[in-house]
Amino acid sequence: MPEISSYLDELAREVAQSFGESAGSSITFQHHGAVLRVASSDEASARCDQVESRLHSGPCLQAMETQEAVVVPRLADLTEWPEWREQAVHEGYVSAVAVPAPVAPDVAVALNVYFMRAEGWDDGMLAVAQQHARAIARAVQGRLVLLTAAHAANEVRAAVGRRVTVEHAVGAIMHCNACTPDEALEVLRRTCADVDVSLETAARIVVGVLSGAPTGSRTRLDER
Repeated sequence: MPEISSYLDELAREVAQSFGESAGSSITFQHHGAVLRVASSDEASARCDQVESRLHSGPCLQAMETQEAVVVPRLADLTEWPEWREQAVHEGYVSAVAVPAPVAPDVAVALNVYFMRAEGWDDGMLAVAQQHARAIARAVQGRLVLLTAAHAANEVRAAVGRRVTVEHAVGAIMHCNACTPDEALEVLRRTCADVDVSLETAARIVVGVLSGAPTGSRTRLDER
C-alpha cells in the first residue's frame, strides 16, 4: 500500500536527514485513543514505532499524554517499555527522543528520533526536534477530516460502499501498525466508542488522515 501516508513519510525522511546519517525517525498519530504509526524514514524505525502502537505503550505515547519530550540518552540503561527497548536495541539504536505536538483537542502526533550512537541532547537539538514535530502537526492539521455520521454514510453509499471503506481502513491500519485484521478493527472500534461516531465515519477519518486525499463534505480543524 505505497500511497498510504506518503506525505508524512517524506517529512520523516527530512527529519532523519537533518540529524545525520545515523538517525532514523518515525511519526505516531493519536486520535481519541486510537494510535497509529503513520510514517517512518526507514524500516528499522517503523518496526520500533509499530511495537509502541500495538502495545499502546512507549515514549511517544508518554510524550503525547504529558505533552513533554521524552529523552532516552542510553537505551541499554532503560527499564521502562521493555518490548520497545528490545526492538530498538535489536535494530542497532543506542539513543532516542520522543517529541509531541498537539493537533486539536484529543488529537496529537509524536515524533520519535532514533540514533545509532549515544546522543547528548542539548536544548538546541531538542528545539530542532520540536520544530519538526510542530511542522508535522500542521501537516496533519491540514489533512485531518472530521465527518458527521450522516454525511459519512451518504458518501460511503454514493462512492465505494460502506464495507469497502471499512476494509480499506482496516488494511491501512494493518499496514501502519503491522497488526492483525482483528487488532486493526479494534483500533476503529476504539475510535467509534471514544468519539461516538459510526464505524464508517471512523474509517473515513483514518483513510483521510493517512492518504491526505480530499473527501468531499468535511469540517477542517482550525489551525492552532
